[in-house]
Amino acid sequence: MAIRIGNFTTVRPEMSNTRTYEDFSKFLGVKPERIGLVAKLYDQYTFTGLTEALFNTYTNEKVGKNSWQRLNAYMYEWDLEVERIKRVPIISVEGNGLNASDIVFRFPENYYQKYDTFIIEELRQYIIVMNRPQRIADNCYLVIGKIVDNDYSAALPSNFTNNAAGKLTRFVTNFVPELHEEGYTKYQNSTEKFRGFISTHRCDIDYSAQYMSMEDVFIQIGKGKDDDPVYKLPGVKKVLLDNFMQVREGKFT
Repeated sequence: MAIRIGNFTTVRPEMSNTRTYEDFSKFLGVKPERIGLVAKLYDQYTFTGLTEALFNTYTNEKVGKNSWQRLNAYMYEWDLEVERIKRVPIISVEGNGLNASDIVFRFPENYYQKYDTFIIEELRQYIIVMNRPQRIADNCYLVIGKIVDNDYSAALPSNFTNNAAGKLTRFVTNFVPELHEEGYTKYQNSTEKFRGFISTHRCDIDYSAQYMSMEDVFIQIGKGKDDDPVYKLPGVKKVLLDNFMQVREGKFT
């Protein structure tokens, strides 16, 4: 009686044994720079290829080229100095500035001073401050401004004044003469703090002694013709490596 194998399904057998950590600690755990060699086998993982395959992983020279130094924590931070990143949101707006009329702005902090000029980013409209900020509450300061334009017909759109809450403004310049009795200073540079975390991944796979002895066995049906199906038990280490590279790439998306 001949039996034809239609498919093969891997079932988790009893008496399984986990060897994942042992195998990967020998290959990648001791020398994680080898991930660059593994990355070249997975062209579909773009981020991994751009970083690891291009040798973006280096050893610490102080502890030797063949050894690695453990990190005290998996969190890292860096400060970036950027220019004029300050954005002040609007709480409310009253008036439209038509015919050089006053516009009353309310801001959550005391930032814009007398004769400062700021821009409403959504409208690309310049406003000059005509008063010293008036404190209404701890998080509310009243500022009176006028539109900077060569045409008195310039005005803020009605749909903007009715929905101005949360719109962003940015400091541009000031118009204070050199010998004026008052003047103000804005920090032209500010610092942003970035925080990142190093992700770690572990993938385990279980298999029995019977599977281990048969994983490299080919099963062929028939007499070797071209249309004969050929079956191979998937290698444990290959399945594990494929899954490890997939979850590692997935953290970048």
